[in-house]
Amino acid sequence: MTLVRDGEPELAVLHSPNLKETYAARKGEDTTPITPSRKLTLDAVVAATSQPPFVTQQPGVAEAAGRSLTAVLGAVAAVRNLGPTSWQVADVAAGRLDFFWQYGRDATNLAGAALIAREAGAVVTTADGVPWTPSAGSFLAAAPALHPRVLEILRQAE
Repeated sequence: MTLVRDGEPELAVLHSPNLKETYAARKGEDTTPITPSRKLTLDAVVAATSQPPFVTQQPGVAEAAGRSLTAVLGAVAAVRNLGPTSWQVADVAAGRLDFFWQYGRDATNLAGAALIAREAGAVVTTADGVPWTPSAGSFLAAAPALHPRVLEILRQAE
């Protein structure tokens, strides 16, 4: 559940009954004591990716996802898709995953998770490195030390 005000997420709560876990954040205040990965190099990184619903209705998104997947696979230990997009982003915030990226617009699934990731200390941008907004055409949440390296890989894949 995400409260959005003036197009920006203000409050988010993600709950997994199966895992019996909850992530929560309020803009300007991390309400869940989590921190992103502290890894410094990509060789032991576990990354995740996904695609927005109805990806075929967003021209060029599937192609960008394919190019980026090929590039990222050559640089990290593993790439996974571990279920709901929002939970994967929250797992970046908690250090369970090192980064998550996606091409296409998917504000419904990303807005709350982006807030959780930001408040925990992850860097949240587009694949171009500009701050992510719900209307952005790509998404990247990464551990702070890894973010510049991931951006470089994604830029080379374009």
